[in-house]
Amino acid sequence: MSINGVITRLQPKCAAMEAAVDRFAASPVRRFLFAALFGLFLFALGCLTNKYYGPNDDWTMGVLLSGHYDVGGNCLFIGSTLAHLVYWLNTHIVGLNWFLIAERFMALVAFVLFVYIALGSTRLGAAAIGLCFIEFFLFSGVSHASNFSYVSGLVTAAGWLTLLATFRGDKVPVWAQVTAVLLCVFGLEWRYEVFFISLPFIGLTALIIFVDIWTSGFALEGKEWVRRLLPTVVALVLCGCAYAYTTAQWELDGWQDWREYNHWRSNISDFLMPEYDEAEDQLQALGVSKNDYVLADSWVTADPEYFTSEKLEDIVSVGHGTLRTPLDTAKWFASTLLIHDRTFFLGILAVTIGGLLMANGKRGRRMVYGLIGMMALVAIVLVFIGRFPNRVEHTVWLFVVIGIMLASREGGRTTSEKEAKAQARAMVVSGASGVVWVLATLFVVAHLVPAFNPAKIDTFVMSDEPVMEKASLQFASDPDVIRIWDVKAYTRIEQGFEYRYIPSKDFLESNQFLGGWTINSPMSNSSLENIGIDNTIKSLVEDDRTVLVTHNPDIADGVLLHLQEHYYPNATMQVVDEVNIGNDKAYWVSVYDYSAND
Repeated sequence: MSINGVITRLQPKCAAMEAAVDRFAASPVRRFLFAALFGLFLFALGCLTNKYYGPNDDWTMGVLLSGHYDVGGNCLFIGSTLAHLVYWLNTHIVGLNWFLIAERFMALVAFVLFVYIALGSTRLGAAAIGLCFIEFFLFSGVSHASNFSYVSGLVTAAGWLTLLATFRGDKVPVWAQVTAVLLCVFGLEWRYEVFFISLPFIGLTALIIFVDIWTSGFALEGKEWVRRLLPTVVALVLCGCAYAYTTAQWELDGWQDWREYNHWRSNISDFLMPEYDEAEDQLQALGVSKNDYVLADSWVTADPEYFTSEKLEDIVSVGHGTLRTPLDTAKWFASTLLIHDRTFFLGILAVTIGGLLMANGKRGRRMVYGLIGMMALVAIVLVFIGRFPNRVEHTVWLFVVIGIMLASREGGRTTSEKEAKAQARAMVVSGASGVVWVLATLFVVAHLVPAFNPAKIDTFVMSDEPVMEKASLQFASDPDVIRIWDVKAYTRIEQGFEYRYIPSKDFLESNQFLGGWTINSPMSNSSLENIGIDNTIKSLVEDDRTVLVTHNPDIADGVLLHLQEHYYPNATMQVVDEVNIGNDKAYWVSVYDYSAND
């Protein structure tokens, strides 16, 4: 049987399926109840689970805002409004892990709104495309492996989808519009880079919708324009105010120093930098040895006398403009799309083809082509500068997906006689996509059910008691020893807390770090002050309570050489213990004791 024959046979069944869904979704109450129950069901499975993945920075953010430090209230990566809210809740309504609650709750609200609007403002197949994408590529990142970039992406996308549907003239209730405005603001608060990168995609989608309205022959009255545009204008104004507030907060003493320090530190460790030999003359002129350079690139900077903001800025200046070559960029795309991330590549291919087949006429197809072209441009730029991890790639693609969803029913579904074949094809693709969504949901549920554990409701309580019997945490709990951790080795401690439970103040003070993004923060500085340490790396030889913990002998050797080059020429070290701190698998670390030998 030919393809046209298959389409002819399947079209009535797919049309009946889509009509049934439309009848069900026509009732706002039914649609909301379905979206809410579906979201609660999935998030219960995804959050109350024995599964946990990381490391992500979210756990550290939760710790910094937990109230377990003498100071607090602000945090890198997220907006000050959100940080202040979480910190206030943790210090005034004690006993709950408010960071985790805020992250999970906002992701749940966004998912429910996304389902509600998708089923009401796009055809079945388009809604299925968006929900399949979220369930396969973002859901873990907003539940048991929560990451603030994924949360920002979902929250922002749900807000924009609702506001775009309102702008197009769909019947969107006031409560959904208000929720969408708040979601846009909190999408910005969870990660402003994700929100800003959404703007060109949302702008292009809005532009095409505007052109379609303008050329449709129906003149809208002024009041109608206000009704459609007011929620978006309010969202943008509030986002501008929130961003201005965050900017002002980071200009305050203490917070400004931390942000500046981390800006230069992260440029060394997170972005492309030249090899030391390629810039040896410049680095030596700045007083930076090869060992210093390697340490800075290895997240070892907890020496405030040497690794100052000025010193880190000098190092960054040497690597300024270091980019991937066009050939390296091409190799990255080939390797990632065709080898390492093949599932995602196939998923995007399916979304694109499905979007084109269901697009409403030329304008719909133009929207799909424009969004895919813009995505390609953004991806090339981000890969070129070395900043395109999965959490960025997946969230950016979601903004493409919502444009593709809206392209499916732009201006209605009625077509002319000569487009009957295209309409039939779109109907079959829509029905097939609906079936795929059901199967995808069943797959996700089957993956989550075996690990479902209602007892994990205690992760939302501010306590570490449920996990403190783990070997890794027992090792790190001796209050008479101050362990200075290599950041990568400390991930086993984070794993011990399952990236969800929050340690006590005593635990935090007896476990410090060689580096990382918390260094030079007001919270870290107050913790060190409480235990009488001014310089973490120097304390390894000056304070008898301190030991270095790492799984990497090169880190220990690098710290020793740094001490010898800058402070104690005769310093020595010795391994005093070897401990298995693995939680599920063996993971041995060595404990090093340093001496000055002056």
